[in-house]
Amino acid sequence: MRKSHIGISSVVALAILGMILLGKRSEALPVLMWNPQNLTSEIVAGESTSTVISFSSSQKLIDALVHVSRELDGIITVTPASLGTVPPGQTVYLTVKMNTAATVRPSSLQGFISLQRKSPFISINYGSPLQVDMKIKWPLFSAPDGAYNISYPPILSPSFDPEYQVLSLNTQKPNELETETTGILVSQVSNSEDLSVADFYDGDPGTDLVGQSLGAFSTGTLPNGITYYRFDPAVTLGGAAIVIVPLPGEFLEIQDKGASFQDNGIFLDILNTLSF
Repeated sequence: MRKSHIGISSVVALAILGMILLGKRSEALPVLMWNPQNLTSEIVAGESTSTVISFSSSQKLIDALVHVSRELDGIITVTPASLGTVPPGQTVYLTVKMNTAATVRPSSLQGFISLQRKSPFISINYGSPLQVDMKIKWPLFSAPDGAYNISYPPILSPSFDPEYQVLSLNTQKPNELETETTGILVSQVSNSEDLSVADFYDGDPGTDLVGQSLGAFSTGTLPNGITYYRFDPAVTLGGAAIVIVPLPGEFLEIQDKGASFQDNGIFLDILNTLSF
């Protein structure tokens, strides 16, 4: 009988506690006025940037803490993170720092920055969060003659030879003299006779990619709708993968020396950034 009485008392106590907590959560939440109303930002991989945002509250905030959603955690930090007591109507300024690693791929991220009050028993979100839209991109190279634009990961260093119109993307810096056995080459090759890819790259006038690939090649489509031709030579060129993009009066050759950027997908990511 005593056990039953204790059990009923526990249930009643939990119910009362639940009503108290529910009552606290049902209280009108403060209205937060964020400036800007939405945070939109672009950042180049490997770089950092910062901006200042502000907010004010319609009600007093107690033990307020800044919270960054997990989608942006490790990329965005906000200072100060602990705000303590915030009087109603007071403008509070926050510094938002964005930092990305050089190995990050181009992407679009969405998340939020919010204000919370945490206790050992319950966490309360103060008002509506600030929505954050963030775009991570790679550095952009534009050909001097305007023929193409291409982006590349910061782990590669660009150098351009204006005489031969060749862009080299290597893991070494341009002023280092050692011979680079891996990297990306982007070359503009004149096609004044307006030959097809198969006719041009049969050894006369262009390199015999058809023969070196044993006559096999594949086609694909860039995001902008342009068709490209891919050769994987089986005879020479040290296993290099070569993509040919036909353009008016010329071909654009993109070569992965040593096929070192195939398995990690970087070559395809670079290819998909091409624009004309």
